[in-house]
Amino acid sequence: MKFYLVIFAFFISLSMADLEAKYAQLFEELRNDEDNTSGHEFEYFCIRKYVKESELLDRNFKLNPKKINTLGNCDQQIELAIEDSSNVMASDKGLSKQQKECVKEKFKKGSYFNAMAIIIVIGSIKELTQEELGEEKKKFIEEMKKMTIELNKCVESNKNIENNT
Repeated sequence: MKFYLVIFAFFISLSMADLEAKYAQLFEELRNDEDNTSGHEFEYFCIRKYVKESELLDRNFKLNPKKINTLGNCDQQIELAIEDSSNVMASDKGLSKQQKECVKEKFKKGSYFNAMAIIIVIGSIKELTQEELGEEKKKFIEEMKKMTIELNKCVESNKNIENNT
């Protein structure tokens, strides 16, 4: 499953203005990515199903617009995607084992995956106005900034622990 995972170690060093610009760019990439689903149609269906069943998006959208074969285990697919995503987020070689575990836990408990899944679905809703897209983009950027701050706490708090030992 193609997910745009922002490399955490790179983003924690950016200013808030730079973070906003990077997340605005990520929003556009995710929103425009649905056409590039060749070979990953079931995964994208599972994302759509996850967003709908989790009530993450207060908009109507077609669950299976491409009418693909939906036989398979979407719950397992989403669990795997979240696990893989959390592992990528924690893969920075400069992080200690404790920091990596903290990043993985915050990622899983946080809303990073949900925010990306919502944007993937939004990309397929052609009826959205520019104003509505702008609102969704603003929500996405704010959510991603909060998540980056939370992930940064893993690095900072564990640095303090390491420096005190």
